[in-house]
Amino acid sequence: MDLLPKKDSATHGTRERYLPMLHSFNESALQDDLWQLVLGSLGSLQIGPICARALRAWIVTAVGRMRLENRLSTKDLAIAPGNLTRLMEIIKTEAFILGRADRLDNDSFQAAHRQIERHAMLTAFNLWPFWPKEFAGTERELREI
Repeated sequence: MDLLPKKDSATHGTRERYLPMLHSFNESALQDDLWQLVLGSLGSLQIGPICARALRAWIVTAVGRMRLENRLSTKDLAIAPGNLTRLMEIIKTEAFILGRADRLDNDSFQAAHRQIERHAMLTAFNLWPFWPKEFAGTERELREI
């Protein structure tokens, strides 16, 4: 079950190609698709086991958050992979800064986490459903994030 948008080089973005999610939501399939997005973003980079486990845990948490917040619309399903791609770029940038341009490891993941926290304190930075990790407020307030 492919829930993620396919790349379309002509539009520099993605063309929406989703299965109807309102009738049947398969968390496992979405988690697998998001993990494949992570693997596809690596290119020639290696990923360490701790970093891989941390990313998988964030994906599981994010998909659960989507379900709990009842945010399974086509728009929400497009936001999640886009924000995961942004998260991966931040992790890769931090790996490069740490002198580990050939691999993503726990240090690069933690450095990215700190960078996101710093950015979020100064701006309305958001990588929903991957960040912020905790939500407070009503469902309406969450949708406005």
